[in-house]
Amino acid sequence: MLIISVKKFITFINNLMINNIDILTTTFNSESTIKKFLNQLIKAIKNCKIKKYQITIVDDGSNDKTLTEIIKFKKENKKIPLKIIILAKNFGHHKAIKLGLNYCNKNYVFLIDSDLQENPNELKKLIKIQRKGSYDLVYGKNINNKNIFSNLFYKIISKAFFLNLEDNLMTIRLMNKRYYSCLKSLKSENFVLNATIDKIGLSRKIISLKKNKTIRKSSYTLFKKISLALDCITNLGDKFFSYSIFIASFIVVSFLIYGAYIFYQAITLNIKISGYPTITLLIILFGILNLIFAILNLILSSRVKNNSENNSIFISKIIY
Repeated sequence: MLIISVKKFITFINNLMINNIDILTTTFNSESTIKKFLNQLIKAIKNCKIKKYQITIVDDGSNDKTLTEIIKFKKENKKIPLKIIILAKNFGHHKAIKLGLNYCNKNYVFLIDSDLQENPNELKKLIKIQRKGSYDLVYGKNINNKNIFSNLFYKIISKAFFLNLEDNLMTIRLMNKRYYSCLKSLKSENFVLNATIDKIGLSRKIISLKKNKTIRKSSYTLFKKISLALDCITNLGDKFFSYSIFIASFIVVSFLIYGAYIFYQAITLNIKISGYPTITLLIILFGILNLIFAILNLILSSRVKNNSENNSIFISKIIY
């Protein structure tokens, strides 16, 4: 009986905490979908019976009428707590999210894309799972992604650079204060949301969701995807460096053994060996070593540069 009462009390406290929530989204050139998204979001909030909430929209340098549509919505719905953060230029989706988190201070953050590829009504499912397991993070995985190149990208990056990147992850997620505070504390300028999951750890639950790509095409151009891949690579862990040094050491030892073998044949057995194979192998050896250490130095330099420079995200205006 006592155990049941304790469980009920914990559930009650958890429900109170979820009723105090920040909703964070970013937008870029979304004039055709932003109003529909906000209407669906408000409906989802009401369906979940959330009493205390704050909606924060980070406009990532839109150059269409997105801001006009958001401000118009704000004027038409004065009772809805809506904060608009306008960035001075397009800094990128992940950096805009990182900045938006600095304006969140409630018990939970519900993060979602505003392009309607992710359904705001999924908030109810995320809350239900959170109430059952009391996870620090509940996040979605796209189960209807059939893009071979996208899946291949994650596998190659993960295997080649020893990163624990999960494929087909979506932006949509529910985070408690402990989790999103950890996100805030990350100092790397090359912030990639999905690369932080394994880095932070804590308790988490992944769920299968569907992404609707028929409403609007993704704003991720080829250049942005390449830039995101480089950001992932510059978030490398120590395992990559350890393996690189091990491989380089193995190559050096192998060539030393080969050199000793040639020297043994030439001196002890009096066997004349042509110099061309040795010279060729030595050129390959030093070429490989130079390449490995050049990559290591580039990555290390990138880390130092990003942590020492003041790469601020400039805000043009904040509308409360």
